[in-house]
Amino acid sequence: MNKQIRKTQSFAAIAITLLLTACASGPTKTVAFDASAVAFANQTGNSIVSGQAFYTRDKNGANSVDNTTYSCAGRKVRLIPLSTYTKAETDAWVKKIRWSDPRPIGSAPYNERSAVCDAQGNFTFESLPAGKWIVFASIPFKSANGSSVAGADVNFREFTETDGKNTVRVILAEAAN
Repeated sequence: MNKQIRKTQSFAAIAITLLLTACASGPTKTVAFDASAVAFANQTGNSIVSGQAFYTRDKNGANSVDNTTYSCAGRKVRLIPLSTYTKAETDAWVKKIRWSDPRPIGSAPYNERSAVCDAQGNFTFESLPAGKWIVFASIPFKSANGSSVAGADVNFREFTETDGKNTVRVILAEAAN
């Protein structure tokens, strides 16, 4: 009987230790910011990145045709120069994991550009130099009855590249059941 109690106590202690360790550490990202990796974003060029951000909510289940589309209308879309740091930072936004950088998310000095979506969810960034970019948008998630769900945004991220001369079209879209 005494051995059974000790085994149970040992198992409980191990389980509590593992649980506390998982809560304390969790998935965190740490990446150093390198200003030279995003210096290209300080320049201007003749490229344009235009696009649209939206998702379609199937109100009546996966086999229904009663879909409603929600766009980023009135919301900010971000154009972020691609680097190891900005990729890790946007990974944190998309995957909703902890970000260990002490600065608030989005505050790194990497010359982010932003545009506000029109009523159809269209956005445009102009005068862009050649470079690799991340396009990021967040749209409030709507429940089946059309009401916003607090803290449940649908996050979109797409990687694109400009040549300093031409227009690139980016569509950020997803079906949400």
